[in-house]
Amino acid sequence: MGRYLTVAAAQMGPGSENKAENVKRMLVLIKEAAQQKVDFIGFVELALTPFFAMEVIADYDHYYEEQMPSPLTEPLFKAAREANMGMVLPYAEKDPLYGRYYNSSIIVDCDGTILGKYRKTHVPGAMFLMENKQGPGGTAQKTYYFMEKRYFAPGDLGFPVFQSKKEGAKIGVLICFDRRFPEACRCLALSGAEVVFIPYNTPGDALLAGMSPNMNEIVLRTRAYEDFFYVVGVGRAGIAYGRQFNAGSLIAEAGTGDVKAMVSTDGDELVSATIDLDKVTAGRYGYHGFCERRPELYRPVVL
Repeated sequence: MGRYLTVAAAQMGPGSENKAENVKRMLVLIKEAAQQKVDFIGFVELALTPFFAMEVIADYDHYYEEQMPSPLTEPLFKAAREANMGMVLPYAEKDPLYGRYYNSSIIVDCDGTILGKYRKTHVPGAMFLMENKQGPGGTAQKTYYFMEKRYFAPGDLGFPVFQSKKEGAKIGVLICFDRRFPEACRCLALSGAEVVFIPYNTPGDALLAGMSPNMNEIVLRTRAYEDFFYVVGVGRAGIAYGRQFNAGSLIAEAGTGDVKAMVSTDGDELVSATIDLDKVTAGRYGYHGFCERRPELYRPVVL
């Protein structure tokens, strides 16, 4: 018999400046997931807020949470616990001890136990300053992209793998830009991750940086193929700050990259699929070739 787990991607449209409104929308998605008997649900990057890292904002401290659960997020923990559902909850974190800011995810088991935390490792720092000569009144408009280093420190927790009480599932988390680094995914695979949640915010106008319009799907499916784990990609969708965000939330099959489930809208939408965790180890160390790795020759990868 296999170890079966039902996982869900809880895609969200544009985030509200009112965090309580975002929580209400997330509760609706948890309720829908409970009806589908989902075991583990993942939300979008910075789920409690808008993706504020696209703009220059002077006063931004209110976007961050210093504790989990916080008074704001306790209803999410309660709803997931009552549904016997684990949860990956991405948020903007302020470390109360050192005052540093991180782009983080808390990983919660089905009984409400906090399994741990992941902090986004690769924080994009490229900034494109564009001038639009056709702005209102004939004046130039300046638009900024990829300003996360203004708001977040690089993560310092490495690539942990968390074991759930549900079927002993081994769960990894990456956040957005992390998915473009095969080294991060391979670290999770070598630590035994069977399913990896990847929340993201990807603006469609990232095409200005030379990205393929299919980049998001290609990368998510490739990681599922090359590292032989299931991928749950959870995206921001819709228009925010005048930009269209790529939706495309999906669940990809371990070892093949085939799409098991994918959203069909650019708003709040839940997609789920049942995965067989026992396929991972058998495939990874069978025909997929992990046993043939030559780490003694891979030194240039970490230089």
